[in-house]
Amino acid sequence: MPILIAGVTIDAHYYIFHGESFTAAVLLGVLIWENNATGTYQEQRIVHDKAGTDIYYGVEAVYKIN
Repeated sequence: MPILIAGVTIDAHYYIFHGESFTAAVLLGVLIWENNATGTYQEQRIVHDKAGTDIYYGVEAVYKIN
């Protein structure tokens, strides 16, 4: 069963390079989420009721095309 979440993200970008046509940045953020789902499998009821907080990070590159 696919698990879908509802939540809020907060993140920050730190720009390493910012030129006219190219930009590079690193980002760091936090995702505060919850999941409330129910399902049935082989006549058994399955209940997912979870919440959590996850940290994420990444690298971002943007190239502008005119």
